[in-house]
Amino acid sequence: MDRVLLFDVATKCYIATDTESVPTNKYEMCCDMLDLVADVSNIYTTPESFSFYDSKSFSSVHLDNGTVILTKYICNNLTLVCLLQESCLTELGLIEYNIAKFSQGMDDVLKSHFKRRPVK
Repeated sequence: MDRVLLFDVATKCYIATDTESVPTNKYEMCCDMLDLVADVSNIYTTPESFSFYDSKSFSSVHLDNGTVILTKYICNNLTLVCLLQESCLTELGLIEYNIAKFSQGMDDVLKSHFKRRPVK
């Protein structure tokens, strides 16, 4: 994978990535992907459904330059956005497995955090 970012969907701010800074063009591609998912979901969701993302949300877009953008909803309005080369899709099962493990880990961390957080 070229780049993996954890986004807050509401603000389109990435809250985690690797140690390198994210080039503006890649950040903008990720934001455009989040907008695309929201726009398409808006067509197919009911008015009662307030969220465009749920635990089954997984999207991919293939660009002309061989780049693939994957999005996977994690939890609590967080979405993982992966930028990778099309050749990496031969290992899609492994990618999905790693995303599922990351998602479970994030869910465990957030549940643990909210359990210990005192109520005011």
